[in-house]
Amino acid sequence: MTELKHLNAFVRDTVSVAEKELSESVYRKKRGYNLSDVDGLTFAVKDNLCTKDIKTTCSSEFLRNYTPSYTASVVQSLQSSGAIMMGKTNMDEFGMGSTNLYSCHGPVRNPWSSSHTVTGIDSNDDRVVSGGSSGGSAVAVASGMVDFALGSDTGGSVRIPASFCGTVGLKPTYGRVSRYGLIPLAGSMDTIGVFSLSTLTAASVFDIINGWDMKDSTTNRMKHKPCSKGLQVHDVKQLLADIKIGVLRDCTIPQLSLHYKSLWLSIADKLSNAGTALVSDVSLPHFKSGVPCYNVICDAEVASNMSKYSGVQFGYNDCGDMVTAEKLFTINRMKGLGPVVHHRIIAGMYFLSYHGRHYYEQALRVRQQIYNDFQTIFSKNHKNKKETVDIILTPVTLSSAPSVKRMKEIGPVESSIYDTYTVVVNLAGLPAISVPVGFCKEGFPLGLQVIGRWMDEVTMMKVARAIELIINSCKYQYFVTYLN
Repeated sequence: MTELKHLNAFVRDTVSVAEKELSESVYRKKRGYNLSDVDGLTFAVKDNLCTKDIKTTCSSEFLRNYTPSYTASVVQSLQSSGAIMMGKTNMDEFGMGSTNLYSCHGPVRNPWSSSHTVTGIDSNDDRVVSGGSSGGSAVAVASGMVDFALGSDTGGSVRIPASFCGTVGLKPTYGRVSRYGLIPLAGSMDTIGVFSLSTLTAASVFDIINGWDMKDSTTNRMKHKPCSKGLQVHDVKQLLADIKIGVLRDCTIPQLSLHYKSLWLSIADKLSNAGTALVSDVSLPHFKSGVPCYNVICDAEVASNMSKYSGVQFGYNDCGDMVTAEKLFTINRMKGLGPVVHHRIIAGMYFLSYHGRHYYEQALRVRQQIYNDFQTIFSKNHKNKKETVDIILTPVTLSSAPSVKRMKEIGPVESSIYDTYTVVVNLAGLPAISVPVGFCKEGFPLGLQVIGRWMDEVTMMKVARAIELIINSCKYQYFVTYLN
């Protein structure tokens, strides 16, 4: 971790915790038993997941000195299963962003920029972004610092950095994994996800962290079939048996890289040749409304969630006691929160006001239509069976990781176009996973998104595993070896 400090993936390490957990794991292995499949594996935690007696800042000046009194359920589950926590990772402030440039700890550097740059000149602006908001977790896994990492995904914050950094990025069904201990961005879409170098590891972690939690009323009581057991086979045809995959025609928008499009359709053809049924004419009528719909709903929920950050009970307070409440709130929020957070709060307050509420109400109606579109495609009781599928295959974003200069030029608002393929999944509450499938012409990673039915991570993971076997994703391991 010390040698890779320049990547700025970690905001703090937990060496004392890790040493204790490692000694316990070694002792168990000497005795001949493991607590789980992840016993002895190292992991990192995004800095918006609470950890008892360890600072949790959300990469914001406002929470720079905040130390929680409890640990998030997912972190507790992993530690109880023998996994070793190495530290907390960098992120966009409060999870608002898709570049990881907006953090009080500084930007995260994509490890692929160490060997490639857009123009061949290794300058700060020429480096490519890591993706966000869980960029630190993605980089920690991609560079080999940990075996897996936890992130949060509200509109693509796990899948986008996974694609940009060449890792697997799993976003489970909304309500499948407990959010207790996650500092919220937008409560109706927040989902805790997993980064790893393989679907097998991601499935093993998912099997541990999923399930009902009495501390989170949004968790689902539905029984879960273990994902990892069904992925042990190496026969692609067996993995894809009786699975019908749809290729979403709405994805072919002008902004999509031609090379990326070619790679996406090529992988779809390879899956078809491997024995799965392929439907190339699947459509989501309200797909193009996803980004504006997401922006309105997310900003409204952000404005509501951020109202508690006043500096009175906790967080940044630079006013003292002898000020009015209005001045205290104004000064603390102005100095403690970044410009992207300010923008989201102002926009959200407008959408919830008398004059702007019709935008919010319309966004809720569009969200329901997007959900209905997915239900139609995935419905097993649809009148026309030829139009229904089990899995949808799409790109993760528009291209490989763009340069820092490019993202600074277009700004955080316009950059939301890179979320085109991911936000619709969060709006519908469905599971999805990003799988690395190749490289762009400049040598940066590209990933594909596999979208599954509600609560059907098992089928989704089988397709993701089949893609790994087909393209031999182990080629990514060479980069980890290179960095170490």
